[in-house]
Amino acid sequence: MKKIYALLFVTILMAFGCASDNEKPSADSLLYTEALNSINSIISAYGEKNIKSLRKLTAPNLSEDIVKNLFFKKADVSFVVKIVRIKGSSVIVDLNWKGEWQLENDGKIENRGVASLVLNKETMVLLNIDGDNPFIVPASMY
Repeated sequence: MKKIYALLFVTILMAFGCASDNEKPSADSLLYTEALNSINSIISAYGEKNIKSLRKLTAPNLSEDIVKNLFFKKADVSFVVKIVRIKGSSVIVDLNWKGEWQLENDGKIENRGVASLVLNKETMVLLNIDGDNPFIVPASMY
């Protein structure tokens, strides 16, 4: 009888010891989350015209192009991610975006596009935008 209790105790102990509710996310999943957080921070800084944050979150050549185009009253840019690719030292986020800009002269511009945002894998700084740039007010409209 003692052997049965001992065996039952060991079985229960192993069952609870091996069960884990805390599954750790994969490295790719963490990179995906970091990339989306970085893009959301850039979009937020853009909408708030926070030049200091934009310069911190984007490469120098990109930040200058973006800062030159902060002549709107209000901007609202949203995106839908199609795919996230990890390639070498970069994380590439392919997305569809939609933007709405309220201009200083009370004009309103809407635009949409498709872009690949290339981020540095280590720092999550935006290095390049391939495709339609969501951070530039459409030139033909203002």
